[in-house]
Amino acid sequence: MDLIGSDTQEFSRGNFDCAKILYTKTMEFCPVNHLLYGNRALCLILTQQAVVLKPNWPKGHYHFCKALLSLGEGFLCFLFQMSLSLLE
Repeated sequence: MDLIGSDTQEFSRGNFDCAKILYTKTMEFCPVNHLLYGNRALCLILTQQAVVLKPNWPKGHYHFCKALLSLGEGFLCFLFQMSLSLLE
């Protein structure tokens, strides 16, 4: 898969998990491109918004935690899931 443009293509399709991974890989080749960082952050925000809009959608929670884990935020993922269990 050609990385250049693939990240933005996936983002436009709403495939935020895939886009985030592609933005991260593209950043390896161009670590000073501020747009890549901004777009990757937006992918995380949008996956979080999915959980806010539909809290009982398991796949939204999966995507959000997957995004957190890929950013090295495993503890935040754990806290997020624990907070959900308190709401039940």
